[in-house]
Amino acid sequence: MLDGLFAQLAAVPLVPPPKNQREPPQPTDYAAVPPVPWVPPQKTKTQMQTQNDSHAPVDDDRHYCHQCAKLINGRCIASPTRYSPVDTHPRRCADYKA
Repeated sequence: MLDGLFAQLAAVPLVPPPKNQREPPQPTDYAAVPPVPWVPPQKTKTQMQTQNDSHAPVDDDRHYCHQCAKLINGRCIASPTRYSPVDTHPRRCADYKA
């Protein structure tokens, strides 16, 4: 069994063929490559907060969590669970501090 393998390996040249015997590289068919779909840009956190601020009524006592001084590193330190609020709508909070 190994004798046949050694015979096959002995027949394979260890030196690559000269450049004139190599096949030229084939051109890439770019028409066959599917186009990348366009993805609309995502809004940043600041843009979303600005958009949220514009919808809040002037005489309302609710506030967004990002406006509170007790929100540190995205976590509410006034809460016993130190949760990370989702800032999609204004809230009434007894611990709010401007």
